[in-house]
Amino acid sequence: MSETAVIRRKCSVCGREIPVKLHSDGTYEGGHYFGSVKEAMIELGRYDPKRPDEEYEYWECEECFKEASERVKNRDEMEKLYIDITRWEMGFNPYPHVPSDKVPILLFDKGVKMLEKHNAQSHYARKILSRKNILRRQISDGDHVLVVIDELRCALHSLLDSEEGASEG
Repeated sequence: MSETAVIRRKCSVCGREIPVKLHSDGTYEGGHYFGSVKEAMIELGRYDPKRPDEEYEYWECEECFKEASERVKNRDEMEKLYIDITRWEMGFNPYPHVPSDKVPILLFDKGVKMLEKHNAQSHYARKILSRKNILRRQISDGDHVLVVIDELRCALHSLLDSEEGASEG
């Protein structure tokens, strides 16, 4: 029979207490452990030897871990679309399985969904979202395709910059 012990740790992000079940086989349940920051604190001159070592462990509760994971996934999706648009503007088809004349509309639709999902508020994003149906029709007709796609790229760039700022704060 496997023995367990319960220890309490603090989420390094939100400060909530995390009950962690330690199993005799070395596994644990509850929270996500990323290691100790003790060495880094020593290097920064912020280590206090009076504090217990467990206070220098980096833990995240389930909620904070999921939120951070979602932010990383969203940022990866944004960066991929930004790269796909840039490749298309350089004359490459980022989606070889899609006929080249259909790529701009695919990029536009993906970009609009991304801007809506993240409630993007930059000048470019508002300009695109307020006229998305007209712009989509223009792209379908082959009108102003380069201008519209470039504005979409600028809107995504602003969104990536704002996400970077939000993740730092």
